[in-house]
Amino acid sequence: MKAGIVIKTNGKVESFVVRDYTDMQRAVDGNIEVVYRGKNFDVWGNESARILELPINAGIAVLVSETNTNGLTLRTLLDNPIHGDVLLMGFNDEGESTTCPPDVIELAKDLSLWKPPSMTFVTIDEDGNMEMDKI
Repeated sequence: MKAGIVIKTNGKVESFVVRDYTDMQRAVDGNIEVVYRGKNFDVWGNESARILELPINAGIAVLVSETNTNGLTLRTLLDNPIHGDVLLMGFNDEGESTTCPPDVIELAKDLSLWKPPSMTFVTIDEDGNMEMDKI
């Protein structure tokens, strides 16, 4: 069993358990292919994502632009976007998928484009003092 990270097109970043190839397919909702190989991680995507006109995944573009060492800019990545949800996994010396490296997991979660809904109540007393309560 391996731990991966799914970056969804809505910006959510979720942990994902991979037992076998079919779990990887389930993560991207279709047949899989490597759409990007980083220094210590692979990005697996749905091989038919463009044909199916799945939404562009801006979250993976941000992560790749932050981690690549070959000069890819965010603009370049958005001009040739990755479509659909993606699965991030590590890899070993033989090229086999392994658990996603901790540094990639942390960065993916930090760069998440989706934030949980919240509400802030602002009250101002008669002296003009403001108090903010976030729930």
